[in-house]
Amino acid sequence: MDTVQFNFYGKSAGKALEALEEYRESSLYLWNCEPWSVEYSGDERVSCSIRIGESLDDEWFLLGLLLKVTAKLPEVVATIFDEDGDFILIEAADFIPSGIEPSNSQNRVFLKGGQIHIIPLEVSTLSLQKAIETISIRDFPASKDLQRMIAAKVESASMQPLVAASVCLPSKVSRFLSVNRDLRGSVLDRFVTRTPEQSNKALSFASLKGCFSDDPVSSKLPLTRLQYSQLVFQPFAKPKRFIASESVCDIGARL
Repeated sequence: MDTVQFNFYGKSAGKALEALEEYRESSLYLWNCEPWSVEYSGDERVSCSIRIGESLDDEWFLLGLLLKVTAKLPEVVATIFDEDGDFILIEAADFIPSGIEPSNSQNRVFLKGGQIHIIPLEVSTLSLQKAIETISIRDFPASKDLQRMIAAKVESASMQPLVAASVCLPSKVSRFLSVNRDLRGSVLDRFVTRTPEQSNKALSFASLKGCFSDDPVSSKLPLTRLQYSQLVFQPFAKPKRFIASESVCDIGARL
């Protein structure tokens, strides 16, 4: 399971997080697992993390949002990392300046003014604080080819194709998932990553008094292709109490 870490630096770091939340809400993007959580919020730094599971598109879409925030707030700089390291350096390896390698690239890649900036090796080894001070007063925009590649990947991730999954759910659950778009990924992630102990506990809890006989409704639930495939192809033994056997109810039982 992959986790992405991102940070805002500058006196407007708090405003940057607010802007990011606004962009998220207006985008209607469906996150594979769940939206980000704030790990630290101080005067000039905000650090957040987000679990993306197997969805690389989530990371690209997030990068696009971060670029929009730094374009709106040019006094803010941002960074993004995943479990493999510096996301931008890894994905744009064919476009980074020669000589820059994982061993010497620490604290050199930033998002600023809606663009990717890479502090060159000519600038001596940097502490994070020194790098932020440097990038705040000087521009080091990456090549146009790198910027175009990043923009193309972000645009592709933004064109999120959805599957309208036919599901049968208790009316309260159906309304809850319809209203709380951001929680769909969280619910599905709990199903996909469940342990045998958690499954047994859920099944014992699902006395649920006949769940599917309790005012069930059929509806179309938009999911990403990855979410739909994970939901459908995960092994699952439906509890006997779930009366209906149609596929729509089988999918609903997984939720």
